[in-house]
Amino acid sequence: MISNDTKQTLKNIISGTIIEGKNDTLTTTRNQLCTSFRTDTTTKRDFDKQCEIKKEQEKQLTDYIS
Repeated sequence: MISNDTKQTLKNIISGTIIEGKNDTLTTTRNQLCTSFRTDTTTKRDFDKQCEIKKEQEKQLTDYIS
């Protein structure tokens, strides 16, 4: 079962909310992505563009943890 804290963190990730005051790895990583990539909750028509954004995010995360 997922803890309430984890559920709230996941809700914040999905909504694109910047989380201040927490220093855990998940929060730091998601804040990095939110500040680097525009959050858009609408469905995209251009699937290829979404794939490209995901590749950019993957590269940024890989660079960030290196």
